This record gives sequence, structure tokens and C-alpha cells, in this order.
Amino acid sequence: MLFVGNLVSGKGLEILIPAFIKCKQYVKDLSLWIVGDGYLRPRLEEKIKALGLSESVKFFGRVNHEQLSYIYNRASVTVLPSRKESFGLVLVESMACGTPVISTINEGPIDIISDGVDGLLVPQNNIEK
Repeated sequence: MLFVGNLVSGKGLEILIPAFIKCKQYVKDLSLWIVGDGYLRPRLEEKIKALGLSESVKFFGRVNHEQLSYIYNRASVTVLPSRKESFGLVLVESMACGTPVISTINEGPIDIISDGVDGLLVPQNNIEK
């Protein structure tokens, strides 16, 4: 699983981590790659360590476009769990690399993703979905 974005409140990382844990129950070797930086990074790294997920979660920090393209091409899925996303460039970039996308339902992603056709749209704050 790949997340690309600023590590700030509103990007849905507080939902992504428990959702990742839930998915890992079914896919034991699942990994989460987090690309980006922000004020939440130290707290997220601490939480990942406390949950015993350090082997499964990798923080890349900020990367250049060439590196990002490489990462998109190696990911199985890109996840955008934002509470609000006016466009969702991450989704477009991921899809351009042929990487499937999952996003929460909000104004930007619903214009980009045809649910069940070229990605999945899930309700916000719904870890089960």
C-alpha cells in the first residue's frame, strides 16, 4: 500500500494506520509505504513503532518526481484517505503509472475515479471498507 502526501491532519493517516492493520490480518506480508513529510511524521513513526509495525511500514520522506514514479510503479495500490481533497493529483499520477487507487469519497476523487471501474471509493472514516 502506498500513501503519498503531506503528513498533516486531514490527510486521513489516523484512519489509514488502523485500516492497514486490518488488511494485514488477511495479507500477512503487506507493507505500507508513506511518501511525504510534515509535522505528524514523528508522531506517526512513534505510533508505528509502538504497534510493532516498523518492519511493515517504510517512511520515504519527500522524494523527487523520478523517484515517485519509480515508487508508484512498484506499489500494488495507492491509498488516499483524505477528509477533504479538492483534486487528488496523487490519484492521477498513480493511475498514469498503472497503479490501482483507493480513495475516500470527497469532491476531487469522485471526479477522477469511477468506483469499481478504475479504482475504489470508500466512505470516510470507515476502517472496515
